[in-house]
Amino acid sequence: MNFYSIGGRRFAFAVGLTLLSAVLLYVGKLTSGDFTSIVNFNVIALVAGHTADNFARGKKNADTTA
Repeated sequence: MNFYSIGGRRFAFAVGLTLLSAVLLYVGKLTSGDFTSIVNFNVIALVAGHTADNFARGKKNADTTA
């Protein structure tokens, strides 16, 4: 399956994790603090993974486009 069409493997995993966490919050199995922590760490992992990929490819900040 080509995950790049939907943003990459990490993005698909992050969306799935966030949706699962939202369901668990809805049914009362997570507190709002736990949900916030999961989402925050999820975003941190996405940014760190993207930064590590760019570093491994030898890209500098000036080489990337938003």
